[in-house]
Amino acid sequence: AMIAYKTVFAFQSGKKRQNFWGAVPVEVLRDFVEQARRQEHLGITTLECEFNEVTLAEARHLGLDNDWTTRLVEHSPNRRQALSVARVQLGGATAGILKEGDILLAINGRPVVRFLDTELPGALEGQTVTLDVLRAGAVLSV
Repeated sequence: AMIAYKTVFAFQSGKKRQNFWGAVPVEVLRDFVEQARRQEHLGITTLECEFNEVTLAEARHLGLDNDWTTRLVEHSPNRRQALSVARVQLGGATAGILKEGDILLAINGRPVVRFLDTELPGALEGQTVTLDVLRAGAVLSV
């Protein structure tokens, strides 16, 4: 059985361009294939911000409670981490909503522990989503 698709990724930072080989997990491709079969919209909507991984211990130090810790661990037992907002794209969909340092806990109630969880396959422009975040020690829905 196929578990990943190998490809090259390219990115540019300032004037420096870098390429690296990597694999795209089948779970990422599965949604696209199913949508293509149904001839549906194939786009991905992102939150238009950058994230850093933080350990659950770090998130707990910032105020993450036991209930959220349990939800994140149950969602992905092998990844004991959360995502912290590093930068929000100016004028992006979450500008003025998410703030640097927020810990993103869930999108539409679905726990978030990895970068892939922040992408919304097939979501259409202008669709409203609910984000649960840990900010200044309190969980907020924004």
